[in-house]
This record gives sequence, structure tokens and C-alpha cells, in this order.
Amino acid sequence: MGPNLLKEFSKTNKAEWKAKIVADLRGKAYEDLLWNHQGLIGEPIYTAEDITPQIGYRQNGAFTTQPHLYGARHWVNYQLIVVDQESTANASALEALNSGADGLVFQVKGLPNFNTLLKDIQMEYCSVSFESEVNLLNEYQQYLDSGTIDKGKITGFVRQPDFEFIEGLGSFKTLNVSLSGEENQFGVANSLAQVLHKGSKTLSQLTSTGINIHEIVKALQFEVGFGKNYFIEIAKTRALRTLAVSMLKGFGTQVEAKEISILSASNSWNGPTEDEYNYLLEATTSAMAAIIGGCNALLIRPLHSAFKEQPNLAIRNARNISSILKDEAYLGKVVDPAAGSYFIESLTTELIRKSWSIFLELNELDQEESVIDHLKSKEL
Repeated sequence: MGPNLLKEFSKTNKAEWKAKIVADLRGKAYEDLLWNHQGLIGEPIYTAEDITPQIGYRQNGAFTTQPHLYGARHWVNYQLIVVDQESTANASALEALNSGADGLVFQVKGLPNFNTLLKDIQMEYCSVSFESEVNLLNEYQQYLDSGTIDKGKITGFVRQPDFEFIEGLGSFKTLNVSLSGEENQFGVANSLAQVLHKGSKTLSQLTSTGINIHEIVKALQFEVGFGKNYFIEIAKTRALRTLAVSMLKGFGTQVEAKEISILSASNSWNGPTEDEYNYLLEATTSAMAAIIGGCNALLIRPLHSAFKEQPNLAIRNARNISSILKDEAYLGKVVDPAAGSYFIESLTTELIRKSWSIFLELNELDQEESVIDHLKSKEL
């Protein structure tokens, strides 16, 4: 095929495409093809005319600094480990790291014995995180100070009852901003606005004490849950990255989109379903959407509901989804496969517009109860 073959065909603009669609509908209105999901209104077609000039700003930019080692795109594959006994949890953690996980999330109820829990784990080469019912960050720092671990290489995050900002823990995220179950039920635009609102309040509290905003950003991570609408979930993660950059501008700091850290995490797979094995499919498509959207880390909780009699298989399948998507679906080979998609770029722009508008409204409210009431009043 000659290089100039396409020049023989005239370009078709969106108005001409819409006219053709209306003709084919034979009397039905074009508006009948519009779709509405959680307040987002979409069209049946998108063209280059729907792309905003700042398309590059919307891309996730989450490329690796060492593509010869990690591929073009890297995300942390977390495995959840429930800690009942530290020695048993440690054995499970080492097995997970030897079986494809490169991150660990220890779920603890009280202060653990870190010496037993983290024995033989080479923390400079994997991400170690905690979901805790008590504040444990100070004790964790003391454990790190007592050993020979290079704290500049520490990665991971902590989710605990209270935020604690501690410097000198490398890329460890001590400020994990996530939504509760009640807050996460108001639709995707409202959820993005709410997580942005929480992040803004946290930054305001910390900067008021004189802490440098750049140090706070290093410790900041946004956590978003899985949703069921594939394309909207892709746009959600991409939109959050841009929204976070805009929010941080309000604090007088300019960061690049790739500096925003986003954790995508599943629920516990205990919601209503006709078939528990559907959870396996849902986990896979949700993980694909999160990865394509540009998440920095992925946490798929064990699929115990689908594999009630095989707990080890429930854990292994959850862990392997990320590995398969990276090594067999080759999602680790491309930095941003959604870039340039007329539909996804337009959806991302619409989510940014709606979420930012709601975020500005939330900032005018003083009490959390008012925030919840306001979200309930929004049309989904």
C-alpha cells in the first residue's frame, strides 16, 4: 500500500457521522442513543473533535525508570495477609514474595511483633504495607531505626485510624486517603470529589503546622475502590491523577501527574451475586481497568467467596491476576494504552469537570455530616 493512498479519501467530521446515524435510524432521534450512567451522559460515537488540547496532561506517565528490568509499565502487585500469629503470617508473606507478589499488606488488629512478622523479608526490594486497627507508625519507625535497613528505600503504605506524618521513610506513604463504604456509594464523580476533599483537608491541617508541602506530597497516596463499569473505571483513575495535580496547585506546589500515587483496591467480594465465580471475572476486568487507567499499586483481596473450600486457591488466584495481566496480557509493555482513545479521553474530561465542580462545593461545607448530606442530595 502506497504512503499516499489515504489522501484519496476525504475526511469525515462528526456532524457528517451524526447525520449518517440519524439517516440510518429511520425516524428515531439521535438522542435516543445517548447513555446515562451515574450522571455521566455519553454519546454513541466519538471523534478527534472530542479530544481536548491537553491530552498529554491526562496521560498517566507511569513509566518505569528501568524499563530493561521492569518493562515499560510497573505497578505493585499486593497480597493481603491477615495476621493472627506473626510467625504464620511471616511464612505466608515469604511464600507470596516467592510466588509473584512484590508487595505485602499485613492486616493487623493490634501492635505486631515486627521482628517476627518481617523476619527475612528484604524490605528494600518489595513494598510492605499495613491495614491496622491501631496506630502503629511510630513503632514501625522504631523497628526500622533499630536495624540496618536503608529507610530511603522503604516503600509501601499504612492505613490506620489516625494520620501520622513522619519524614525520612523514603517513598513510604503515611497519608493514605481513601473512602469509607458510606462515602463510596454516591457515584464515581462524587467519590472522586470526596477523596480529593479528604486529601485537601489533610494537607491543610499539616501545612498549618509548618510541614513542607513537598514532603507531604511524598507521603501522600490516594486509594480508590474497584467499580463495575469498565470504561468509567479507566477514566476514573486517569481523572484522579489530573484532579490531584490541580488540587495541589492550590497549595502552591507544582507536581507532575506521574508523581501522584494511586492504589486501586478491591472489596472483600461479599456483595450480592448470582454466581460466586463471577467474582473472578469481575476482579480481572476491574484490575485491567485500574492498570490501564494508570494505578501505581493493585490490591486484589483473596477470593474466598468463590473458593470457600480452597482458601489457598482463593489467595493464589487473587495474586495471579496481576501477574497474568502483566506477563501474559503484556499490559506491562505499554505505558498508557488508553491514550488517544476518543471515548476514554472524553469520559476523562467529563469526570474531571464534574468532580472538580463537586469538590469546590464540598470545600464550602464545614462539617462531615454536611458533606455526606450534600452528596446524598446530588443527582447520580
